[in-house]
Amino acid sequence: MIVAIVAALLGLASSSALAQTGTVTGTVLSAKDNKPLAYANVMIVGTTMGAMSLSDGKFEIKGVPIGVYTVRAMMMGFGNAEKPGVVVNAGATATVAFKLDEKVVATVPDIVVTADKAMVEVTSTEVRSGVTSEQVLDMPVDDVVDAIGLKAGIVKTGDDMHVRGGRSNEVQIQIDGVPVSDPLGGGSVDVGMLGTSGSEIVSGGMDAEYGDAQSAVINIATKEGGATFGGEVRYFTDDFGRSDKTYTNFDRLSLGFGGPTWWKNLRYYISGEATWGDTENTTIEPREEHKITDWLKFRQRQTSAYNVQGKLTYKMARMKVDGEAIYSQLREDDYINNWNIEGYVSKVWYFQGLVVAGPPVNGREQFQFDRLRSINHGPWADEKDPNKQAAQLNVRPVDVIDLVRDPNTGQQYVVTYYDYRAADFRFGSQVVTVVWDEAVQGPGGSVSYKPWALFEGFQRGASDFKPFLTAPQGADSSYVPFNSSTTTPETRAENLQLKLGFSHNITSKLLYTLKLSRLDLRSKSSVLDEFGEQKDPASFSTAGLPVTLPDGTYLNAGVSNAVWYTDDDFPYFVTAYDYPFYSDQHSLQYLFKGDVVSDQFKGHRIKTGLQVLYNDLNDDERVNPALTRIDEYGRVQQGLNVNTYENYNAEGAVYIQDKWDYEGMVVNGGLRYEWFTVGNNSQVQIASSEIDQSVDEFKWNLSPRLGVAFPITDRDKFFFHYGRFTQWPSRFYLFRTQDPVGSTGTLGNPNLEPELTVSYQAGISHQFTDDIAANFVVFNKDIYGLISSTRVTDDSTGVQAFRFINRTYASSRGVELSLEKRLTRRLGFEVYYTYSFADGVASDSDFGRSAEGLTHLPTEEYPLNWDQRNTFNVTLRLQDRNKWGATMIYQYGSGLPWTPVDRFARLNDPTWENSRRLEPTHKLSIQGRKLFNVYGRELTLFFEGRNLLDEDVLLPNGDAPTAFPGLVAANMDNGSYLTETGEYGGAYLQDTDADGRDDFNPVFDPTIWETHRLWRLGLGFEF
Repeated sequence: MIVAIVAALLGLASSSALAQTGTVTGTVLSAKDNKPLAYANVMIVGTTMGAMSLSDGKFEIKGVPIGVYTVRAMMMGFGNAEKPGVVVNAGATATVAFKLDEKVVATVPDIVVTADKAMVEVTSTEVRSGVTSEQVLDMPVDDVVDAIGLKAGIVKTGDDMHVRGGRSNEVQIQIDGVPVSDPLGGGSVDVGMLGTSGSEIVSGGMDAEYGDAQSAVINIATKEGGATFGGEVRYFTDDFGRSDKTYTNFDRLSLGFGGPTWWKNLRYYISGEATWGDTENTTIEPREEHKITDWLKFRQRQTSAYNVQGKLTYKMARMKVDGEAIYSQLREDDYINNWNIEGYVSKVWYFQGLVVAGPPVNGREQFQFDRLRSINHGPWADEKDPNKQAAQLNVRPVDVIDLVRDPNTGQQYVVTYYDYRAADFRFGSQVVTVVWDEAVQGPGGSVSYKPWALFEGFQRGASDFKPFLTAPQGADSSYVPFNSSTTTPETRAENLQLKLGFSHNITSKLLYTLKLSRLDLRSKSSVLDEFGEQKDPASFSTAGLPVTLPDGTYLNAGVSNAVWYTDDDFPYFVTAYDYPFYSDQHSLQYLFKGDVVSDQFKGHRIKTGLQVLYNDLNDDERVNPALTRIDEYGRVQQGLNVNTYENYNAEGAVYIQDKWDYEGMVVNGGLRYEWFTVGNNSQVQIASSEIDQSVDEFKWNLSPRLGVAFPITDRDKFFFHYGRFTQWPSRFYLFRTQDPVGSTGTLGNPNLEPELTVSYQAGISHQFTDDIAANFVVFNKDIYGLISSTRVTDDSTGVQAFRFINRTYASSRGVELSLEKRLTRRLGFEVYYTYSFADGVASDSDFGRSAEGLTHLPTEEYPLNWDQRNTFNVTLRLQDRNKWGATMIYQYGSGLPWTPVDRFARLNDPTWENSRRLEPTHKLSIQGRKLFNVYGRELTLFFEGRNLLDEDVLLPNGDAPTAFPGLVAANMDNGSYLTETGEYGGAYLQDTDADGRDDFNPVFDPTIWETHRLWRLGLGFEF
């Protein structure tokens, strides 16, 4: 009873209290777009009562005592709002609506959080190494590829890079993930030092996304504009003001800058680089100097290279669009040792001789054709006034009587020519009369004259050479000045890549990228004319040109032999005519590439993609380009030996790979399908029973990849990878001419299959500290179907030629050790050591070009030309931030193999192949820099020293340099000079002491060496 009474009293009190309060409700919206604002604070001023708005912007405050109040709404990033005079009645609801204006309450400096990437990626089965743009710029190297060449597993010989024992053409170059290598095996577009943001090489364990590369893929990333404007300019030189104080007359100017644009989210970056130099082996070709002022002069260098790169990027919340153009240009006059001599050569002329046929008729002399006459060059030829020349040579009209046989009837009859003029050359008391020119009737009865000089030039036996050491003394008027370096080809290349990229993060776990590229590569090599333009094939200066004699006889090979070495006393140095080679190459490639990456399935990262290429390829190469021959179709061919074709072909690939993380083990598995068409080159043009005439126009292959990584800790892993890597042969091997008579070299073969590498690797990676990590990798590669050559015979003509085939093989194996330390506490270093074997049957595609052909393979493998057993590279970095820095690079390579040659053996022992070793090499280079602060900007002074030990580092095939065209009065030694004497530089063989035995005549070819010691100074400024 008591309990019931108490409960009734409490209920009555509660009801009375509720009757004295009310409720305040409402919404909080953004004044800008009327969208609800969640989590805004709403309070009744002067009380502790309040509420928070929900996701729909609504709020509710209950139990507000009756009265009149001011209600306030507040939210971060918005200004406060108040509603005064809000009346709260007992048991009623008062409604209030707020619209808040955006407001910046305060600004604070940006906080940038950076973190170093883990040095060991414990889920990866690839062997991947890279260099940043800052590292490259602080190294004594000329490009990012040189910096990459210091990594483990790489043997670099000159410009050739061999990765884990593969041939140099097995490395694919990419820029921002798009291949830029020439399908014809030439060059690629180049990016300046300030245009790259870093590069990396995948040298082992390549996933299925990588194709058409057997050894490695190098990807160069280009820079993008930042949030603020900035840039840098750099200048390097080894020319210290005097001709005797320069090394290679080298100058390089680099510029790069970028930043935001007036269009929100659109950024740009532009870089450019110009490099000029004469190289260590400077030609003696005179180059015109251009004078601007007394102290500012310039002239064309032996090599001039330019490149420009421009990139636009537009970023949105989940999408990015970028467009880029990269243009590079090269102009290079190569030094050719046996084409670099100056002096005087005696010149000869050939005319049709005349002999008196009888007494004059009507006052005009009567002649008949005689043998051809050789006349020495002299003052008569240098006389520019035709009237004085005619008076000196007694040029006058004559009649020429010729006995002609009718080819149809065999009947002979006399023909009299009334339109010739004769000239007299006097040699003491002897007079030689020749046909000087022919009168030609012109419009309106005018008469002009067609010269009848049948030859003007140089001939072995008739022309001797006086080198510059004795000239001009002793050189009479029959000698003319000659500089062979002015008759060598100049190479001009222009390369352009246009690229468009698009990436879209559909969700945080699904990304796709699309890339379009147009790659245009042009390269032309030709001798220059008097105006500095490259000659067309028919314009080359040479002997042996077709000629028509005055009697109408046509001589396809002319009246002289096409011999470049005129004097037997100088059989190595070219003393006549233009270098007999012409090349014009053009590759146009269109590429589409699309990739999708998905993390939507737990524990799986799936990646798939498609790549399609279309090639438009043109090649025109001619040996003896000025000469002509009749081809198998009866057409006149310009050039005795020709490789010319135009081909269109398509190719592509599709792949899928999965990175599966399962209970502490990561499995990387993938499959790549590649296809290739031979385009319009579908017929084999050589008729030989040794060759299958049918062509498989569509080819394909599958490349499986499997890798397993076992992360031991977050800093340690063990990994293994197996893969089959295929690479289509250079299109040059497939499509080059099939003409067995006029080919410039080995015949193409459209039936070539892709080369195949089966690779295994296993390794352990460990990160000791945040800054130090090490890798240990063992690898094994078996390489099949390498391109080589063999002899074939054309059944219809009996002509023997050589043709490319897939027949040889190779293998490599080795151990890679690397130790890296990031640049911290003023010190950083990279140490790479490789112990490897590279063995095989053939070091290049010319193997098999012999009289026997590739009829059988050797019974064992021999060391390949790049079989460097021990490679050791150290890069040491020292830097006191914003004060000074230095980078030292030391490179050691054990001796490369070379093949001794017995010049007296009929057939050299095949077991001698690469049986000896060169001396090991040591190279030390350094870059030092001192930094200054100039009005808040960074100014840097540089000095660089290259090959400070001044080592003689032999380039590939430097043990036996060749001479082109082949010698006439002597022979190149083909390596026996090194075999017998131990001396480098090569020699030619000629009996100089008349003992009936050939003697070595050293040529001391400087092009066999890498660049020797040099110093450079530089200046850099960041803005």
